[in-house]
Amino acid sequence: GVFLVRVFLKHMLETLEPEDVVCHLRLPSPAIATDAHTGATAPRVPSVPGSAASDMADPSLIAHPLTESLLRAVAECRVDDGTYALHMEALAALTVCMSAQMFCDLSAAVSLPTVTCTLSTTPPLAERVVLRLLDHYINRPPRPAPRDGRVLRTVGAVLWLPWHVYSYFFRGQERPVELADRALHVLLLLTQHLPP
Repeated sequence: GVFLVRVFLKHMLETLEPEDVVCHLRLPSPAIATDAHTGATAPRVPSVPGSAASDMADPSLIAHPLTESLLRAVAECRVDDGTYALHMEALAALTVCMSAQMFCDLSAAVSLPTVTCTLSTTPPLAERVVLRLLDHYINRPPRPAPRDGRVLRTVGAVLWLPWHVYSYFFRGQERPVELADRALHVLLLLTQHLPP
């Protein structure tokens, strides 16, 4: 699931204008909003796109829960053979979220909410994320060993055959991307952005 979110978000950031990205990161909202506690209805007041305060306060914006979930996955999930791929994808998705500013002008009227939400994380979670990223970079957790399973190996061989052919003909002797590399990318992106 995280892989698909990353791919679609990356495609949107590379091909759409910032205003359009913000529109796609909103849930469709009805014209009338209902208060969950009192049951009273009131017309929904549209927020002004582009202001960080309105983007953060807008409950229909999915950038905040998305980035918070990615950060919590990095900070709170332990790293073992079963969660190594989750950590790799969460860090790759955070890299996409944080590098969104590469695809818009610095003078753009609309700030991209994925960057704003990531940088405005509360201190306890932000500290745990930075500590986990430093831990990944310093300790360099190894890739998990291949699983032993005949059916899984057969299906994996069939699905990965095109990738192996491509890498055989078009790739050099590159080392595979490790968790420490992705952690370093996110740390560098965090140091390159000014807090909101």
